[in-house]
Amino acid sequence: MSLFNELDEALEGEEVFAPKTSFKKLVQGEYNFKVVDAKFNQGDDRSEVVLVGEVTDEGEYNGVRHWFNLTIKGAPLDWINKANAKYIKQIALVNEKKCNDIDDLLDSTFGARLEERKGYLNLRRIFKNVSDPGPKEFQKRESSSQQPVTTMSKVSNSDPFSSF
Repeated sequence: MSLFNELDEALEGEEVFAPKTSFKKLVQGEYNFKVVDAKFNQGDDRSEVVLVGEVTDEGEYNGVRHWFNLTIKGAPLDWINKANAKYIKQIALVNEKKCNDIDDLLDSTFGARLEERKGYLNLRRIFKNVSDPGPKEFQKRESSSQQPVTTMSKVSNSDPFSSF
């Protein structure tokens, strides 16, 4: 029997789905997700929760998956660990669940704001759900020194209402 005959026999019993011709990548915006996969990666120096969320919104992004790598120990900045732990707790609270095991997060639904930074989409906020989902442009927060300054001008008229 030739190699190709063996391969043909091996493949004959396999059930597969035809691959999609392309995939759509999420862009900055707000989306509703359902957790379709969850795992916990733990090492000596680093621990992270990896959630695979699938967009549940109608439209062009329906079914698109996004990976949430939530480092809770070992991130380069400690505030990242704290923020990610809060996101995990918020997802559990939105779904009225206790997170005793990583599998408890499966099938959880939540809304999320994703913002792009340095070519990557980062989780910035968790919602119970997003009422107006889809791509969005977010305004960056400006410092108070960049806000416009209003000044009062003297009114030459003695009537206090003349400036209105």
